[in-house]
Amino acid sequence: MNRRRYLASLLACLLAVGAVMAAPPALINYQGVLRDASGDPQNGTFDMVFRFFDAQLLGSEMLVDTHAGAAGVTVSSGLFNAQLGGGLVAPGGGATSFASLDTMFAAKDEVWLEIAVGGETLSPRVRVISAAYALNASAVDGVDSGSFLRSDASDTYTSGTLTTAPGTVLDINGDMWLNGTLIMDADGPDGAQAIFFYNSGNPTGASIQWDDANNRFYASNGLLVDGVLRTNGSTSVGGPQLTVGASGPDQDQILAFYEDGAPQGEYLQWDNSDDMFHFSDDARVAGDLSVSGDDLSMGGFGAETTQRINFFNNGLANGESISWDDAQDRFELTDEVAMLGPLRVGSTTTAPALYNTIGGGTPSSSDISALSDLFVAADLEVASQIYLGATDYLVGLSPTGIFASTNFTTGGFLLAEGTRLILDSDGVNVNYLEYLDPQEQFILTTDLDIFGEISANTKNFVQNHPHDDGLSIVYTTLEGPEASVFTRGSARLDNGVAHVSLDETFAWVAHPDLGLTASLTPRGGWADLFVESLTPGELVVRAAPGTPLDAAFDYLILGLRVGYEESPVVRPKQREAKLPPVESQRARIQSRPELVRHTPLSRYQHMERAVKGHEVTDFSAGEALRQAVGVGKDRPAPADASTLDRSARPTTSQRAADARGDDSTPRTDASAAAVSLPRNVDETEATRTARPHTGLYEAVSPSVGDVAPGDVLALDANGMVRRANTAGDVTVVGIAMGQPVVGEDGMPSVPFAVSGIVHGLVDASYGAIRPGDLLVSSPTPGHAMRADAPRVGTILGKAMESLEAGTGTVRVLMTVR
Repeated sequence: MNRRRYLASLLACLLAVGAVMAAPPALINYQGVLRDASGDPQNGTFDMVFRFFDAQLLGSEMLVDTHAGAAGVTVSSGLFNAQLGGGLVAPGGGATSFASLDTMFAAKDEVWLEIAVGGETLSPRVRVISAAYALNASAVDGVDSGSFLRSDASDTYTSGTLTTAPGTVLDINGDMWLNGTLIMDADGPDGAQAIFFYNSGNPTGASIQWDDANNRFYASNGLLVDGVLRTNGSTSVGGPQLTVGASGPDQDQILAFYEDGAPQGEYLQWDNSDDMFHFSDDARVAGDLSVSGDDLSMGGFGAETTQRINFFNNGLANGESISWDDAQDRFELTDEVAMLGPLRVGSTTTAPALYNTIGGGTPSSSDISALSDLFVAADLEVASQIYLGATDYLVGLSPTGIFASTNFTTGGFLLAEGTRLILDSDGVNVNYLEYLDPQEQFILTTDLDIFGEISANTKNFVQNHPHDDGLSIVYTTLEGPEASVFTRGSARLDNGVAHVSLDETFAWVAHPDLGLTASLTPRGGWADLFVESLTPGELVVRAAPGTPLDAAFDYLILGLRVGYEESPVVRPKQREAKLPPVESQRARIQSRPELVRHTPLSRYQHMERAVKGHEVTDFSAGEALRQAVGVGKDRPAPADASTLDRSARPTTSQRAADARGDDSTPRTDASAAAVSLPRNVDETEATRTARPHTGLYEAVSPSVGDVAPGDVLALDANGMVRRANTAGDVTVVGIAMGQPVVGEDGMPSVPFAVSGIVHGLVDASYGAIRPGDLLVSSPTPGHAMRADAPRVGTILGKAMESLEAGTGTVRVLMTVR
């Protein structure tokens, strides 16, 4: 609410003076009345800001006049006078602004004034209007001021015709400038007309005339042109020749032509010293150009530089060309060259064969025999693209590699020395397919859509560990003999019955006629529930007598994915699909051995102890099934030697060793043999070298399961050796010294040590191992652990080296007892 009200009037005064008028001051007197909210007149000095706008509401602020402080406006009994333009004047903040009142009023015919008193903006705005007779300020006797020519300054006559009376002489003592047309005898008949020049005191002496009878201009005296004589039409020479420099000595003479506004641009010159003609620019010959001499020289008088012969192409005089590139010291052609005969580079002799060659040598393919074939004997280097068709090409992009403009198809193997295949096209290398050599697995950094089936040992989802930034959570997909779909949720009975509408998408994927299964779980108390009906769209549940009529329950609906009802679970074999070696699973937690408790084996053994009071010790059935399926790393069939020879290529591990600067000498210690050799392969020389000599007693026994050098062995129910996998196994017999070897009876047998000093696998997760500690088998398959008070019959031997944590290999003094 405004605290003050005002009443204001704007006074404007025009003073009429004589022929000479003084310039009025750029000020406007403003009178107003200032009252408070009660209507009482105000007294004192007030800060006032006068703002000028181009509209009554909103609009653009054009100018600000501030009267504040000592320059404030004095109000007496509510009345005040303010000289607008006399305060602190500044351009407004709008799109259109002015620095003074006179320039603003000269440009704007609609101006609105807004007043702020003491920081309070009053309303409404007041339009600035003129006094009555001030409306005539821009006219004299009713004629607008813009219609008069000025004599004190240069002026422009903008329209109309300036006519002088007959017999009037226009005497011009100065120069006369004519930018328009000069018309002679505009109202006269068609006839001769002349411009006369004083000659020997005669005002009608020499002249330039239009000879109407002959339709030409006529100069009464000789015509001397010091500059350029320009004709817009054809120039006819009545005589037999056009002579240049007719009165001068024998010298260079030029016939010049206009170019880019220059009167002497390009030219045809007779060079008297060289006794030849020079063209300063291109010369076009409509017919054939014949040279009577033997040589056609390019740039004969210029410096050694690039020179070319141009040919018209699509209307361009400098289209295709044959040029000599002086910097590269070679000829260059801008388009293709068709040759009836062979092309030979490097020699001027005739090519010995029909094919075209660059360099020397003989083609290695019998297909290179026609004129269209090109054989490159050495390197082929291009500065730009190699075109493979009309629009398809290869181009090298530094430093990112080679770019193909279309699909890149290879008829043979596509070998990648690196491990990462970049999949994105914008160059940021965000999406890629990469092979991780230590883990022996591929990773794909973006989504993968497969239109057919996908097969894998396991299908997992991975999530960050919520409490340990160095770990991940890996859940494995539930497997089954069909392509299953499910939906689940919670519901409640209503008067003993529940009609549950299932997720509408479930009906789009589940087979409606077979494979639907429902599971119900009561919530909050026992409830006897049963499924009355089930479709992909609705589940109907009822309560048996005695069950609360509003019982709550959870439901899980399983279905068969429609379209896969005849997909066979057992199929003809297309590839090897072995089970992964246990070592590949152990490698995932090698740096964090305590994570062994999160393995399924550890969880199920814990449940066995909690429910049955003991752990499972007999894994022979499982091992038999594993062996029946097959254990080992799946590998594709080796490539045919004729199509792929990789014998000379270093392996990934070799390249990594070279990059680290590792010693290339093979390691011969048992530790390396125990942890680095692959399973299910013949025993290597490295393993035999690693065997100890001192007091060694070696036994050979039939084996089952996956066994490798260094494994702690125990007996199964059939007396065959296997990898020990329980704590303090009483059937422990020794440490494996090699890979199993299939004998003539078809049974695998493994050599193992029962005495002497050997290298064995140990797990320090169950306690740090130090020299002298007694060792027994551990839950980690194939590993021993420390035992402070072992039972008789479980002792494997005595540790001779230390291992503070994790898994590893130590020397073991075998004392099986």
